[in-house]
Amino acid sequence: MPDQSNVDSQSPVSPTDNSNSDSMFSNMRYIIKEKCSLKNIVITLMLIVIVASLVTIYKINEIRTRGYTVYYGDKEVGIVRTQEEANSVLDNIRKELCSTYDSDIVLEDSLKFEDTHAKDNMLTTPEKLESNIKSNLTYHVKGYVLKVNGQEIGYSNSREKLEQLLETIKEPYLNSKEGKIIDVSFVEDIKIEETEFSLNKISSTDEILEHILTGSEEVRTHIVEVGESLWTIAKMYGIKVDDLISANPDKVPERLQIGDEIKLTTPKPLITVQVVEEIEYTASTDFEVKTEYDNSMYKTRLFVNIWGGIFLNPAPLLFLPLFLCYD
Repeated sequence: MPDQSNVDSQSPVSPTDNSNSDSMFSNMRYIIKEKCSLKNIVITLMLIVIVASLVTIYKINEIRTRGYTVYYGDKEVGIVRTQEEANSVLDNIRKELCSTYDSDIVLEDSLKFEDTHAKDNMLTTPEKLESNIKSNLTYHVKGYVLKVNGQEIGYSNSREKLEQLLETIKEPYLNSKEGKIIDVSFVEDIKIEETEFSLNKISSTDEILEHILTGSEEVRTHIVEVGESLWTIAKMYGIKVDDLISANPDKVPERLQIGDEIKLTTPKPLITVQVVEEIEYTASTDFEVKTEYDNSMYKTRLFVNIWGGIFLNPAPLLFLPLFLCYD
C-alpha cells in the first residue's frame, strides 16, 4: 500500500498558490522600480544643484571681474573697474591744468572704454592711470587773440588784458596842450576774438605790447654825404651800428664813399594811432590902409573903418564890420 505521506507531498500546486507567488514578484518589481525612480530623481536633483552652483559661481566671478580697458584717444592707458574712476582722474588733470595756467583748458582727446574682465591685481592704480594719461596728453587753451588787419598779433587768456593793452597804446595821445581831443582811435582794423590755441602761444601783456611797437621793420635808405660814417648815420636815425652793418653786407664800414646808398632798417609799429583834435589859432591880419576925406566930418575928427572877418577854410563863416571913431 502506498505511503500516504508521499502521496500528499507530490500533490499538484493549486492555482491559488501560483497567484500569490505572482503577486509577490510583482510587488518586488514595483518596489525595485520605485527605488530606481527615486534614485534617478535624487541624482537629477544633485546634478541640478551642482550645475546651478557652478553657474552661480561663474556669474559671481564674472560680475566681480568685470572691468574696462581705458583709452585716451587711441592709446591704451589702463584697466579700471568702473568708468567713473577714469573720468574722475581725467577731470582732476583738467582742473590742475586750469589752475596752473589760469586759463580754461580744452583737451584734444577724450576717454574711450572697452568691456573686459580682469582680476584685482590686473587693475591700474589711479596714480599710474594719471601718469599714463598725462604722458599722452595734448590740450589747447581757450582764450582770446588780438588781430590787426586780420593778422594774429598776440594771445591772452583774458579779453580784459587785451582791451587794457589797447588803452595803454592810446594813453599818450589822450592829453593835448594845444587843443581839445575829440577822438583817439586806430587806423588799422583791430579785433579781439575768442579762440583755442596751444599753450606756448600765450604771451604776457608786456610782450604783446613790445611786439606791437617793434613788430615789423621798415626799410629806408640814406645817401652818404661828406664826413658821414656808419656811426654818425646810426646816431642820426637812432639805430645800432651793428644793425646798419647787418643791413648792408656789401658795404665796408671804413670805406664809405660819398653818394653810397645805405639801407636803414628801423622798427615800425603794427598799430597806428590817429587823433582828432580841435585847436584854436589866433593870427594877426594885415589890412590895406586907405585914407578917405568926408566933408560931413570935422577936420579934427578921425574915423577908422575896419572890415575884418573870421575865416574857417574853405568859406568865411562870419564877417564883423568894426568902426572906430576918434576925435
